[in-house]
Amino acid sequence: MIVADDGTPLPGATIQVKGTQVRAMTDADGRFKLEAESNAVLIVTFIGFETQEVRVGPRKNVTVSMVRSVSALDASIVQGYGVTSRRYSTSNIAKVSGKDTEMIPNTNPLAALQGRVPGLVITANNGLPGAQYKVEIRGRTQVERWGGGAGDQPLFIIDGVPMASNNENINMLQSAISANSTGGLSPFNGINTADIESIEVLKDADATSIYGSRGANGVILVTTRRAKAGGLQFNINANTGGSRAALPRMLTTKEYMAMRNEAFANDGIVKNTTNAYDMLLWDSTRDNNLTKQLIGGTASYTNIQASASGGTQQLQYRVSGGYNRQTDIFPGTFPNTRSAASFSLTSRSKDQKFTMTVNSNFSANKNTSTSSDMSMKLTLPPNYKLYDSLGNIAWNEGGIKNDNPLAYMLQRYTANSDNLTSNVNMSYSVLKNLIIRANVGYNSIKTDELRLTPRSSINPLDVSTLASAQFGNSKFASWIFEPQADYIAYIGKGKLTAMVGATFQSQNNNGYSFRAEGYTSDEFLGTLIGLPSTGLKAVNSMEARYKYQAFFGRVNYVHAEKYLLNLTARRDGSSRFGPNYRFSTFAAAGAGWIFTNEDFMKEIQVISFGKLRGSYGTTGNDKIGDYKYWTPTA
Repeated sequence: MIVADDGTPLPGATIQVKGTQVRAMTDADGRFKLEAESNAVLIVTFIGFETQEVRVGPRKNVTVSMVRSVSALDASIVQGYGVTSRRYSTSNIAKVSGKDTEMIPNTNPLAALQGRVPGLVITANNGLPGAQYKVEIRGRTQVERWGGGAGDQPLFIIDGVPMASNNENINMLQSAISANSTGGLSPFNGINTADIESIEVLKDADATSIYGSRGANGVILVTTRRAKAGGLQFNINANTGGSRAALPRMLTTKEYMAMRNEAFANDGIVKNTTNAYDMLLWDSTRDNNLTKQLIGGTASYTNIQASASGGTQQLQYRVSGGYNRQTDIFPGTFPNTRSAASFSLTSRSKDQKFTMTVNSNFSANKNTSTSSDMSMKLTLPPNYKLYDSLGNIAWNEGGIKNDNPLAYMLQRYTANSDNLTSNVNMSYSVLKNLIIRANVGYNSIKTDELRLTPRSSINPLDVSTLASAQFGNSKFASWIFEPQADYIAYIGKGKLTAMVGATFQSQNNNGYSFRAEGYTSDEFLGTLIGLPSTGLKAVNSMEARYKYQAFFGRVNYVHAEKYLLNLTARRDGSSRFGPNYRFSTFAAAGAGWIFTNEDFMKEIQVISFGKLRGSYGTTGNDKIGDYKYWTPTA
């Protein structure tokens, strides 16, 4: 007797003789043994699939082909170190499918979560490609003190591998030299949205407590697409488009002059070339429509994705590649491009007891930007002179020193980033009800940055300001190893699921930044040629190491498909805390009651499904920065 999904055995499926307490569970081969009368009906259930009822009849061997559920209640949801469903979950977990995220024309997958998850607030630093996002789950959880405090970004995990978030040290060097318009880049630009299968947002303590001192700000789990058995399937998708900003209504020159004249009249002040140079020295009839000229461009978007997948029951594969290019609305072209490739391979032994899945995702990003957000320059008078008679950038009309916002277009910022996330997940069915697992993951982000300030972008009256170039390099590397054991048993009328595991994680950040100034020619910008002996300034370097270790467990019990109980605990230690406070214990309890399964609700047809749930637990936050506990003595 076998339970399978399109030929693939389903271990852990539950089979019960209808009207009795006789039940069994499939092994690693999807097989089960059960004694039942020929007229008995078998009820087969498995998370993510529709419940099947099969009449035994005269057959001794029964093959049950499961059908994936289209009900949101029974669809599988990834939780901490396991899978559950909305029907039996006691936690607050929101799920966004990959089909929804890939439809968003944005290089950052975080943008696809905006407005889709209750309690999740995502705010971009600005509208430029590659910009960072501020992510808050259920509001702010930390009150930052002067001089810094604990970070309030969630824990991001991709295929079991923790990802560097916006508050990690990876961005300290980026923010130190990056263009003002970006304020640092988001590491999530390195994730190809087309490779995402689902994103789960864990909100309450029952869901996040199992992540211990890293779960206080919530957890976001990203699952990439896996290989599936079947014939060769090839998919290609290409789309392009454009966008424009909703331009604000600003004063025309005529309206501006009328307002200025009225202000001088009301205050009884006589106009002169000092307090009214824009009226007396500049052309009072010129109207440059700064809004249109500075932020009135059209941003383009191009996205090309291709994938191939297939395989047998013992070996499945998926390979994909993608290219994405996005520009902004400023004058000139400042594209953000990403080339990505992913690989997934799943292998099973003939007896179906051993399974190994290998996932690898790589992307190469190139971000270019200006040194200032042009929308911040719209407060200039509408008759400000942008170009001279030769079409060059105009400076200091009427002898009054004024910086031209178009000069920022010449101050270019470029960042080249490589992002690699890989993991190997292995599982082995030791006994019928016992499966051991191990997950090994690695994440690496390398970034090279360059910001150029040529002499042509500096006001001619600023004779002391020199042409300069800022260089930066940062490297982030993290590995994680998590062994785990899962056990399933039936106790009375209920199903007990138990899990224990451990986490060993280590990460390293290092990098440098410096500024070179005094170039003899703008042609040498970006190199170390043409510099005086004192040309190197603001030389900085950084290196930080972080280590983390934990032991965790969960017990889940579902009784009579009505009463739910979920208990989690974690004991972990972080190198970011002092020796006396390095280890802590976190725990949570969640309970639920599916009241629509009670007998007194069967006659009430208005409510098809109803559940009451509640939870309580503790979490922690180790995003305080490395070595903050250590105060060096003089």
